Amino acid sequence: MCSTRNGRLVSSLGAAHLIDDTQEDFAHNNQTYDVTLDAVNARTFQELQRVLTPSGQHLVRMASPETALPLLWTPLLSRQKARMGISQATSATL
Repeated sequence: MCSTRNGRLVSSLGAAHLIDDTQEDFAHNNQTYDVTLDAVNARTFQELQRVLTPSGQHLVRMASPETALPLLWTPLLSRQKARMGISQATSATL
């Protein structure tokens, strides 16, 4: 998810599906995703859980107080994960 302005950059990074957040609210489009990446703390993990697949992962570049708590409790309650920070993740580990 990004703005129209950043679409080309996001596609060049390998996004399989691009959603223009100025045109569509992906949290209500009845689709599910294996991975979501939030670079600007636009959504909370709770908002995104309904669009993640059962083992989906939500990646956060930098956690705010609202986004930090799920990083601690989601592994205990769900196969879905919220992860923060920069890692050396590969497509195989996601």
